[in-house]
Amino acid sequence: MNALVRAERRIRRNRRAWEPLVGPAALLGPPLLALLALRWTRPVLLGFEGAGEAVFRDGLEGVFVRLGFLVSGAGLLAAHGAALRPGDRPVLDLLPLDPALLRPVILGRVARATAGPALACAVLLLPLGWGGRPLALVAGVVVLLGAWLAAAPLGCLGALGGVLAARSPRWSAFLELLRGSSPPMQAALIWVPGLAFAAAAGAVLAAAHGGAALAVGHPSGAVGLVAPFVVAGAGRVLLGPVLDRGWYASTVVLAEVDAAWARVQGIEDRLRVHLEWTVRFFPPPLRIHALRTFRHAWRGLRVWVTGAWGLGFVGAVAGWSGEAEAPRRALAVAAAAVGLLGALGLRLETLDPPWLGRAIGLPLLPRLAARAGAVGLLLQGAVLPVVLAMLVRHGAQALPLFAALEATIAVCALVGAAAGPMRRASLVAYVPLATGAWILATRCLP
Repeated sequence: MNALVRAERRIRRNRRAWEPLVGPAALLGPPLLALLALRWTRPVLLGFEGAGEAVFRDGLEGVFVRLGFLVSGAGLLAAHGAALRPGDRPVLDLLPLDPALLRPVILGRVARATAGPALACAVLLLPLGWGGRPLALVAGVVVLLGAWLAAAPLGCLGALGGVLAARSPRWSAFLELLRGSSPPMQAALIWVPGLAFAAAAGAVLAAAHGGAALAVGHPSGAVGLVAPFVVAGAGRVLLGPVLDRGWYASTVVLAEVDAAWARVQGIEDRLRVHLEWTVRFFPPPLRIHALRTFRHAWRGLRVWVTGAWGLGFVGAVAGWSGEAEAPRRALAVAAAAVGLLGALGLRLETLDPPWLGRAIGLPLLPRLAARAGAVGLLLQGAVLPVVLAMLVRHGAQALPLFAALEATIAVCALVGAAAGPMRRASLVAYVPLATGAWILATRCLP
């Protein structure tokens, strides 16, 4: 076993000893939420269960494609960050190591990061099993498994391939046409990974088509199911040589990209954070603590902030329908997003050393009150797109939905801020209360 894998295992073991619930929560949280949401997702995803063979096959293929794209998309995005900007790159760049040894480390990180969403998508297919279609359930799980396995190597190949393209004279003229206002080196990192997305999409489409055919009794569909596994195997084989050529080269490319942005960005642009202008509306004793929360979230946990808006648009799409059940679906999705992202308050606290507040003289209650208020504002991104979509499609029915979501935000933000100082036990307090808030919210609409 190579030394990097041993070091990675030791790091994970130490992290489990310090935060024993974080790993299980990341793995089991999404499928548990999906299980609770089956009542609302089944009519939307699997409304074709009782239809004829042709309609059932087409509907099943569409579901496989959507869920497969979701799983592969999450893996491709996670792989891009794991290959180009891992947290330990500043240390690894100083060592004379063989970059090919990083392959199992990077792939393992991506697999662990995306296992929870993949399991959640598999849970959404469970009604096929107890609805008398076990073969369809098995085919769907195989499609999701293939999408999950193929995304990590393809995402890494796309990211590192972008690095090699950025340094290649053959690509320079083409990338110059595409880059727009981006630095020249960054254009390759933006456009070349699209080839990896295309390969992943093709594999998922082939698997979905084959899985749907197999589910209705056509054994030839098994050929299509193999496509993602073939792509995953080929990607793993190619990743070693690409890592060898692209790992240290990516250090230079990323430094050039960062330097180019530093030249065009002023100091105020680099220091500005999301929603910091709202600090003026906090009571004076809370302002400094609220600003500290905004800065910490934007600079250290930005994916939570931007993810709130992403999940908000998912909720808007779920409710963008004239059906009577559409507001209830949108409310269930948005409230689940609020419950998930409300854990931002826990992360903000656990990332600080336990002695920090006392060392710099931060009073506990003002700090927690400001944190709850700031997190509540950051969570609005998961709510506003949904409410706007409901106003357009259903008019006044958006008002009780908005009230239910704001109440959910208040509960999750307050519980997250209050449970944060509990450190290791914070999830034990937060998860039941956030789940209860989600259940109450989904029952608010008539």
